Amino acid sequence: MPMFDDDDAGELLPSAADLPAIALQGGSYMQPKRILIIDDDESLTFTFKLALESRGHVVEKENRGVRAIDAIDRFAPDVIFLDIIMPGSDGGEVYTRLRNLPRMASIPVVFLTAMVTREEARQGAVNERGLRYLSKPASIDDVEKVIAMIFGL
Repeated sequence: MPMFDDDDAGELLPSAADLPAIALQGGSYMQPKRILIIDDDESLTFTFKLALESRGHVVEKENRGVRAIDAIDRFAPDVIFLDIIMPGSDGGEVYTRLRNLPRMASIPVVFLTAMVTREEARQGAVNERGLRYLSKPASIDDVEKVIAMIFGL
């Protein structure tokens, strides 16, 4: 079997719409999503990728903020989980660039951060400016709850 690096993976992945629905807690279902995780913590992105793929999602990861826009353009995610503090190009810079590109401006973004507590994130996963936050460390269940909230499930 040939080996592929992360740069090649996006071209080989199926459309999320072609995958079976995912069962959520409470008996509802969600179509699988194309999820991009941008975080310099390679163990976090690896763990999230494996866990979310095991639940049926199509997942890509990018560990360098400076390559984030290219990864978004190549992968065309339904939702992005974006670390705030990264070397080179932080989450705020990536978010600003993303929002200034018409083809990418409507993609939902959830900031991953240790700068808010779990309780703060639970009380208001969306702040007054409409930005979404998820407190690190986050569980896979937390990630799926945020995805379900974004897509109205």
